[in-house]
Amino acid sequence: RDPAAPVVMVGPGTGYAPFRGFLQERAALAKAGKTLGPAYLFFGCRREDHDFIYREEMEAALAASSVSALHLAFSRAGGGASGGRKVYVQDKLMTAAKDLYAIMKGNVGANEGTIYVCGDAKGMARDVHRALHGILMAEGGYAGHEAEEIVKRLSDTGRYHKDVW
Repeated sequence: RDPAAPVVMVGPGTGYAPFRGFLQERAALAKAGKTLGPAYLFFGCRREDHDFIYREEMEAALAASSVSALHLAFSRAGGGASGGRKVYVQDKLMTAAKDLYAIMKGNVGANEGTIYVCGDAKGMARDVHRALHGILMAEGGYAGHEAEEIVKRLSDTGRYHKDVW
């Protein structure tokens, strides 16, 4: 894969685990002088003050430009940055809709970008899938069936991967 291609990583809770390797690889590529495309990390957990155990690692990746943007969601009261309101990764996807739309349409970076989703299959992965549809419909004016076809094409061409359980 071309390191200049954009990458979107969505991994709340334990879904973050595979992305630790992604970030380490991006850091090594940057150290070797490779040009990196934008990388968006969407991470969520219940409580910022209790469950956000990789905060320092994620903030270091952001500071080192291994990640271009870090979007955080906290789904339980007392979540600090969320102001006590439940916020999920799919909500954060919607706040980055313009950037994600450009990546899904292949308008960013040297090549078309890839979206990776890791974590809960029952709720989160389904809701992220719906959010991608919503982004295509809101930003591109697509009908629901057209948005589904685009998401399917992303999957079929290896640009949308789900590792969910």
